[in-house]
Amino acid sequence: MYDTNTTTPSTPTVNNTKKRFLSSPQDIADLKKGRFLDSIMETAGNTSAVNSLSLSDTDLEKIALVLKSAFQDDILSLIKPVVDGVVQGLQSRLDLLSHENATLKQENEDLRLRVNSLENMIDDAEQYSRRNCLRLTGIPETEGESTDDIIIKLCKQVNADIKLSDIDRSHRVGKPGPSKSRPIIVKFATYRSRQTLYKTRAALKSTGFSGAYLNEDLTRKRSQIMYTARQLVKYKKLEGCWTADGIIMVKDLNHRTHRVVRHDELKVFE
Repeated sequence: MYDTNTTTPSTPTVNNTKKRFLSSPQDIADLKKGRFLDSIMETAGNTSAVNSLSLSDTDLEKIALVLKSAFQDDILSLIKPVVDGVVQGLQSRLDLLSHENATLKQENEDLRLRVNSLENMIDDAEQYSRRNCLRLTGIPETEGESTDDIIIKLCKQVNADIKLSDIDRSHRVGKPGPSKSRPIIVKFATYRSRQTLYKTRAALKSTGFSGAYLNEDLTRKRSQIMYTARQLVKYKKLEGCWTADGIIMVKDLNHRTHRVVRHDELKVFE
């Protein structure tokens, strides 16, 4: 009869267990790792071996060079993508800013040209509104004077057929001063009457008004241009300058006539 209390030895055996353990790559790695740690601990526990370890400066430099050579490529491979990404981002931003800057420059130039065009249009309109006006300077100023009477007297002296009805209004301009005579602005009723007197302006010197000058009433912008032109004539840079219906004309030293619209156009004669 069989003894039911007897236990049969279990399988697998120890050798089979070891085979299954070594058949796993992960287990093999863990085994190697354990052996490596054991060796470190064994070395660390051996205090005398550690204390007896001594490296010279040359050895340390060699170790540093070996470590540098070993890790340099890895470090560069890690840093290069980061640097390239940053540089690419900065370059993209720079290209965008350059494009925006070029656009703003073009818009600014367009606006500048437009402003200049509008200013010229305004100046032309203002000058046209003064087409019936003349400016008389160099006439002594007296208290209680009548500028209309002064104009009529001047017209008689230069034989200009102007009556009081041809004058719309006249008055002095500017702030009064003790030692200066303010200019007189004369607005004629018609452009024809204005031209009648203006054509006789050269006769002022020979008729007792040697210190008087009769000029067109120019806008501030054109007055500044005309002042510079007169200075160039004074210093022998130009042969002459004059205006005709608000248009500024100059004659260079070669007897050529030029129309001047902008102040910087006189720089070629300086």
